[in-house]
This record gives sequence, structure tokens and C-alpha cells, in this order.
Amino acid sequence: MIAALAGLAIAGFALPHALRLHGVTPVTAVVIWTSALALRALIVLFAAAWLVLFFPATHAFTALTHWCWHHLLETEVNGHDVGHMTTLVPAIVGIISLASLCVGTVRLTRALHRIGVASGSHGPSGSVVIGGPEVVLAVAGLRRPRVLVSTGALLELDDDELNAALAHERAHIARRHRFVLVFAEICRALAVVLPGSRRAVDELSFHLERDADRWALARRVDRHALAGALRKASRRRARPRGLVMALGGRDVEDRVEEILGKPRARRSPASGTLAVTMVSLAVGLALALPPVVVAGVDVVRDAPAAVDCD
Repeated sequence: MIAALAGLAIAGFALPHALRLHGVTPVTAVVIWTSALALRALIVLFAAAWLVLFFPATHAFTALTHWCWHHLLETEVNGHDVGHMTTLVPAIVGIISLASLCVGTVRLTRALHRIGVASGSHGPSGSVVIGGPEVVLAVAGLRRPRVLVSTGALLELDDDELNAALAHERAHIARRHRFVLVFAEICRALAVVLPGSRRAVDELSFHLERDADRWALARRVDRHALAGALRKASRRRARPRGLVMALGGRDVEDRVEEILGKPRARRSPASGTLAVTMVSLAVGLALALPPVVVAGVDVVRDAPAAVDCD
């Protein structure tokens, strides 16, 4: 059963990587990539459950671990001890990765708080002015998100560009993109061992930026001003990662073309169906995980005791 569930999860999270979703609506793309990240985290959890609960009860595990070192060395170590420790490696890696994410988030939060306090300077539309010659506009914070504006942005952007950029950043707050990004980072931390997890987060971030662009345009900001602000912000060397949503980001020219209303690739009519399917698959696998864990605990309880070394 676990193998079948894992196969569905792999197919689900691999499919978006084979598609170009830049032509679908931002919300649909966000749902697809969020579901793909959830499936990545779920497959790691299923793999850990199998290794910790089911694999030690198999004949393969017994064959691999039925050896004793004390015949050669004066030690109490045996194959069963090493085997059981090995099955705990995925859980240990996941815990370390989540701990690293939590520590990084706390450090980032403190650093941003110090920036806001040290600045003491309020910019336009309730933003906080920070130092720096580069064009930087970003939203930071989870409970009380704030818009950060660099002095370089105030100097280099004209009034229309600044208003458009601020509307874009306010969109991140109004649309609660920070919570989607938190969920994505947790899934990435759990699925750090799977290749492509970082790219999945980057793709999700790209479509969150597209969604913010559309929200700003719906508030009748000048589309040419927004495109100009994006191009200027994309020149900076450092690109914030994690829970900071900064103006610019990856694939800026694709976003500029969309903002200016240039023709784009034909949209796939199946994108909505794919989004619903992936959400259903992720929810179904999440609901299946507790029964699998309970079944694994029963397997461990009923498994015969390991044969001790003579």
C-alpha cells in the first residue's frame, strides 16, 4: 500500500516540473506548486514511516542485520542495533532540517526587527525606510508584516514607479502570501533530501509575485510604471530568500511582458483540472498517513524479538 501511495505522490510532484505554467492564472499555478511541495513532504513522511515501522519487520531487514561483531571484537554492537539506528536517519535529517528552518526564521525576524527599530524613519504609505543604495522594496514579518523601502528605491524610482511598487508589496500582505510561503518552506525542509525542492519553492514564489502584480494592476496602478520598477529592482546583486518577499525576483522579463499585456503562450485548459487533482491527491495522502502509522505501530508490536548474539 505504501509503495502505491508513494508512486502517486512521486507522479504528482514530478508533473509540474514537466509543464510550463507561466501561462496559467497565478492562483491556479500557486495551488499546483503548493500541492507539489505538500506531496514532496508527504512522500518523505511515508518513507520515514516505512523505514522506521515496517522495514525492521521484513525478512530483508533480518538478513541484512543478522550479524554480530563480538565474534571478532570485544564489543556488544550487533547488526540489529546498527540496522535500527539506520532506519532513524530520515527522521533525524527531517528534524535537523526543520530546526534549521526555525533558527533561520528567528534570526531573520530579529534582524528585520532591528532594521525597523534602528531606522525609525517612516516612508510613504506606512513603509519603513532602510539604508542601501540598491532598489529594494520588500514585505517582511508574519504577524505584523511591514513594507521595507531602501533609500536607493526612494532616489531612483519616480513617483509613479514607487506607487506601483508599493501597491505590489501591499498585495503580498492583502493576499496573505506569507502564510503560503511559510507552508512551502516547511515542506521544503521536510523534503530537503529530494532533488528539485528548492526549484519548486522558487516557482511558487514566482507565481505569488505574478498574483501580486495582478492585484496591483486591478488597483489601477500604471502598468508601465510597475514594469519599470520591476526592472530597476531586478538589478540588485543579492536576492532575499526565505520569508522575505522582495520586488523583482526571478524571470522578471516574463512578468514584465504579462504586465504590459503582450501575447503569451496559450493557456492549458487542463490546468484547473490538474490543480483540483493535485489538491485531492495531497489531501488524500495526508488523511492516509495516520492509519499507515497506526498499522506500522501494530506491525512493530507484533514483530518477533530480534535474535541476540550468542
